Order: sequence, then C-alpha cells, then structure tokens
Amino acid sequence: MSRAVVLLLLVFAAIVLPAEVARADKRPPPPYVVVVNTANATTSASRRFLGDAFLKKTTRWPNGDVILPVDQSEDAGVRRRF
Repeated sequence: MSRAVVLLLLVFAAIVLPAEVARADKRPPPPYVVVVNTANATTSASRRFLGDAFLKKTTRWPNGDVILPVDQSEDAGVRRRF
C-alpha cells in the first residue's frame, strides 16, 4: 500500500472515528438491562413478564425453570424507577 493511501486512511480515521464515538455517546442507554444466566434459553421477554417476575407474580421461565430475581436495595434509584 502506498504511503499516500496509508496517510489518507489515517486522516480519515482521525476525523471520522472521533465524530462517530461522540455521536454514539449521545445515544440514551436502554432503560433497563436484564441479565440472565448463560444457560437460560430465553432470548427476549416482555416488559409485563419482567414486571411480574420482579413482583414474584410469575415464578417460572417459559421453559419451566424457576426465576430467581436479584433485588436491589429499597433506596436504589433503579428500583424506584422500575
């Protein structure tokens, strides 16, 4: 690869990549992230299902496994928002 092409790629990366990173930082984070054991086959869940699981109205995953929610402390902001 010629020096001119390498220089052009470096200039492009120096200008475009920081702009993309800055733009990505301005995207709002998802409201909640649900973490499950990697052995859990569930790939998605409705907001209602997750709310019911959190409130222990639903105690099993669709495949029959028991749901073991991890609770936040009562004064945690994320718990109040949820």
